[in-house]
Amino acid sequence: MNRKNPAVRMILTSTLALAALAGMAFIACGGDDENPTTGPQATTAAPAAASAPGAIKIGDNFFQPATVTVKAGDKVTWTWGGGAPHAVVGKFDGKDVKSDTKTGSGTFEFTFTKAGTFDYQCGVHGPSMPGKITIQ
Repeated sequence: MNRKNPAVRMILTSTLALAALAGMAFIACGGDDENPTTGPQATTAAPAAASAPGAIKIGDNFFQPATVTVKAGDKVTWTWGGGAPHAVVGKFDGKDVKSDTKTGSGTFEFTFTKAGTFDYQCGVHGPSMPGKITIQ
């Protein structure tokens, strides 16, 4: 192979750069698929609030969990993630409720006082992005 040829040098340089990037990506991701509770997998999980009752993560075109059950008087918190804009829109406790439209980060809270089942959706994506809250 003629390494003095500019085309060959460019191909070699590009190949080495891609290999280096792939290696860094492997290191950054931990490279340990057998133990998902360690390494970066633990840092890419939903925010800690999402594990609490009444905590809902908003991602790109989904609410997680899509259905939540809490007790009357409990606060429900939506936490934004992802890169697309979203808003929470619904009729809660007889009131029309709409959060601000946010992208990437932020929270919205609502304290439910009446028992019932309340459907809501994304104010940007409409019925293709539904959620449901049951208040006991």
